[in-house]
Amino acid sequence: MKLRRIHMQRLAVFLAAISWIFLLGIAMIEQYRFSHLNIMEEYVPISIEGALLNSFIVFTYIFLWLQSRKNESQPFHNLIWKVFLTGMVCTLFSGVLSLASSLVGISGDTQKLVSIFTFRVDFGLLTIFLLTTFNTWKRMILYEKTRYAVIVWFLFEIALFSTLTSHFFQLTESESILINVFRAVFFIMIMLLSVNLKWVPHLVFNQKITSVFQLLVSLFCLAYFFANIISYYDDPTLQIEDYSENIFYSVLSIFIIIYGISSLLVILFNLPTSSVFEKKLKELSIFQELSSEITEGKNDNQIYKMLLESASSSVSADASWLEVHQQDVFLYKDITKEDTYLIKKEIYQAGYNEKKLKIITKRRLLPFQTKSQYNSILAVPLISGDEYLGIMVLLKKLTNAFDNTMISMVNTFSAQAGIAIQNFKLISQVVESERYKNELEIAKAVQERLLPEKLQVNGTFEFFAKSKPATEVGGDYYDLHRLSEHEYVVIIADVAGKGISAAFNMAQMKGIFQGLVRLNLNPDEFLIKANAALTSCLERSAFITASYFHINTETFKIRYARAGHCPTLFYRDAQDKVEYLETDGLGLGIIRNESYKNYVSINEISYQKNDIMMLYTDGIVEAQNTETKEIYGFERLHDYFENNHDKSIENIGNTLISNLNNFTNAGNINDDFTILLIKF
Repeated sequence: MKLRRIHMQRLAVFLAAISWIFLLGIAMIEQYRFSHLNIMEEYVPISIEGALLNSFIVFTYIFLWLQSRKNESQPFHNLIWKVFLTGMVCTLFSGVLSLASSLVGISGDTQKLVSIFTFRVDFGLLTIFLLTTFNTWKRMILYEKTRYAVIVWFLFEIALFSTLTSHFFQLTESESILINVFRAVFFIMIMLLSVNLKWVPHLVFNQKITSVFQLLVSLFCLAYFFANIISYYDDPTLQIEDYSENIFYSVLSIFIIIYGISSLLVILFNLPTSSVFEKKLKELSIFQELSSEITEGKNDNQIYKMLLESASSSVSADASWLEVHQQDVFLYKDITKEDTYLIKKEIYQAGYNEKKLKIITKRRLLPFQTKSQYNSILAVPLISGDEYLGIMVLLKKLTNAFDNTMISMVNTFSAQAGIAIQNFKLISQVVESERYKNELEIAKAVQERLLPEKLQVNGTFEFFAKSKPATEVGGDYYDLHRLSEHEYVVIIADVAGKGISAAFNMAQMKGIFQGLVRLNLNPDEFLIKANAALTSCLERSAFITASYFHINTETFKIRYARAGHCPTLFYRDAQDKVEYLETDGLGLGIIRNESYKNYVSINEISYQKNDIMMLYTDGIVEAQNTETKEIYGFERLHDYFENNHDKSIENIGNTLISNLNNFTNAGNINDDFTILLIKF
């Protein structure tokens, strides 16, 4: 396949070059006849010249299209670099050629032939530059494509290339008026396409600065070519075709310029928000690092040190310290130990109770006034399970320096660290059976608190969830997060395996969900970013299946994506029918590179009042009868739901678990299981 593409590229280059050479030859002959014989009539019929021009355009585009398919996963800043590099090379080549022709000192009719040659070279270079940029803009516009964007682009591309037929005949004045109408329609389509700039937020700050420079230079190169070619039209002694009224080139140029300027402006406007996006990614990386510390067998002190560094960095604290009483840990940064005692006394006097974080703000006339050394104090308790471990204190000189985002982030860091430390203890003390059992009970309590059993959703839908690990801790995970008044996100996940290792990976999934869900991503984008985040913290043999649902209670729409998880059951009250929601998807951590995005798709359904959605993990359908070894299976689950949908969702869930226990003939399901029901 690769060899075939190379042959096709070479053939396209050859045919494009032949077409350009014939165009050059025709132009040289016509100029000679005009200069020496004073013959104004065209030497070659316009239909033939049009066919050659179209061949040059089409075969050049085919070559560029085939070349772009080799690097479909290129990052966006590389695509802009490609446009910039093409523009610079074409401009430099044109400039050197113009300089050389002027230095030769040829005059008279020979000079006119040289001008025809340089014109054809400049026109060919401009065509290559325009088509390269067109192909690049196409890939950017169709990033995270919607059906609307695909339809508009398809119509635009077909209409644009259909204008090549105009090269076969001369246009009358009345036809020119009609063409102006076509140009107006093209302009509307170009404006609709130019708002598709979803790729811009994926550039980091440095990439945006570089892209701004490259786009400016590319637009300058385009202006150079336009000015250079217009200069040829101003010479009445040259017999050349005026392409300024050519509908294909004018529409193509307008599209390139408008999308380039739109990209430039949006990148400039997005520069201030780049730091926010990068900060979110940094938060996510901190969750990964905390999990890695456990995986690599680091001790508690190392985890505490990393927690203090991460929290201080994330809020830009001027000073900080952390102390853990039972383990005699005392870490401090940019502050003396003596000063920590004085501030700690002040914290307890302000009402710190070792259960909730405490914020102390000293009132000042000016926010930067520093009568005391620190005017904002944030005291965060370190808790693992029900156990109070110690305190972390972050200090800033400004007044009111800790906003809600900072507080939420630090609180999440400390909670994640507490869970990580607790899980580490479970591993390190596995040989002490009695103590190991007690620690597992604590971990179970911690893990149960990670799973919401009942959630208030303002009457938009009822929510029932039941989860039980096969041992003390397990790998099943579910959560519900409210994005706005009418938008909710529901996730259910199942870590491969069970027991302690599954519980650790489940905690990692919790951290990643909390880190990503606030970005309000599409379901497929969430799974792609979650897969990337899990790549560095999951052992090679582990993976996680998941289903992610975005529910809009205003539009009554559900968008969802599946990563290898059990298909969701959906009961439609209007049709009185139960069906499985099938969609493609591969488990998280199975493919650990950018190609994972090819294995995830997004789907959308509508719901009505009294519709019910059943989510579950494979512990339900894989429940096995101890005597016959028969599994419960998807068909039995479908039939059960179909026969019991008219009951309350609590009744549906609890009765299902009871039936499963009876089916296994052991009175207990021997795998992690979770059942989650949503009634709209």
